[in-house]
Amino acid sequence: MFLSALPDSAGNGGRDVITRRTDEMDTAENMFIGTAEHAPAAKITLNFDRSLRSQSDTRPNHPDSLYRLIRTSVDLQVTVDDGNILEVSGHALFYLVRGDVAVVPPELIAAGVTQDKKRWWNERWEDETLPESGLSLEQAVSTPTDWGLNMG
Repeated sequence: MFLSALPDSAGNGGRDVITRRTDEMDTAENMFIGTAEHAPAAKITLNFDRSLRSQSDTRPNHPDSLYRLIRTSVDLQVTVDDGNILEVSGHALFYLVRGDVAVVPPELIAAGVTQDKKRWWNERWEDETLPESGLSLEQAVSTPTDWGLNMG
């Protein structure tokens, strides 16, 4: 699950929509493969802080042995085409769950993935990236500046 930054890149308050795994898969497909209306991204660069450290998950009823939290700096650059580069930078929170208690998607189970305590899954991703300055709605649509960017 993905929860976009508050406020959003248009300077609006909270968003009520939480992006699910299927939405993330669609966005990734649009970025890597493209759509009938848009070519795929020419280049995608994603950098995380090199010193990832897990912390206790601060949510109630999430014991350390099963749940962990990583807060990291992120820098994303998507080259759509010549001269059109979308940039997102700031922080992100990743809430991890140990594999033996994770909800594994049915299509992965069908592919042979099992619940395994040696594997950790990303259960929730919270965007803490914010635009450098307030943008109009038109600017936000054409130049997204948070992880909630839509590539098609």
